[in-house]
Amino acid sequence: MEPTHLLPDSDLNKYWRWHWAVWMIIICVPQLILALGLPYPGYLILGITFAVSVVIFILIRLYLPLYYDSLTYMLEDDVVVGTRGVFWKKRVTVPLRRITNIDTSQGPVQRMFGLGTIHLQTAGAGGAQGAVAELRVEGMKEFESVKDRILSLLRAYHDRRAASAGEASPGGDAAPAANAPLAGDTAQAMLEELRAIRRQLEQS
Repeated sequence: MEPTHLLPDSDLNKYWRWHWAVWMIIICVPQLILALGLPYPGYLILGITFAVSVVIFILIRLYLPLYYDSLTYMLEDDVVVGTRGVFWKKRVTVPLRRITNIDTSQGPVQRMFGLGTIHLQTAGAGGAQGAVAELRVEGMKEFESVKDRILSLLRAYHDRRAASAGEASPGGDAAPAANAPLAGDTAQAMLEELRAIRRQLEQS
């Protein structure tokens, strides 16, 4: 199967601009009001703080489009890849075999723009459900469809894995022979991983 390339929706840029504009008003307007009412040197100190805050927000406003352009995601047969970063590029590769949980989130402001985020958690990085995701696929309009697509890839991957195991076993049996157990730690890790995947697939 050809890799599927995903790009965040252009409304993600609008969402970020709106978000930072609100924060600029919350932080800068009180500083300006206080500076106008304070005697020297109070108004000078607050005036400098206000000017620094404005410069910081201007730099953030200039940075956001560059960061948006750096966001790319790719779905392959056995991995999900995310790339981001303007000055320092970061590439996160999540193997399907390690995914233990797939969540979606949509805050109230994101709903205004019709955007959502998919969180991919793994046994190694995400830990328990609700922990920080190893990869976030953000800025998607059809985020539930993207989640379903990843779940479909996950099912297909484990179907291929089960079929390969069946072909490799004597007589084509899908299950390994009872007298050939895996090492204790490896078997336990695989059992926990398969249980987590089964719970996720049952919830979908």
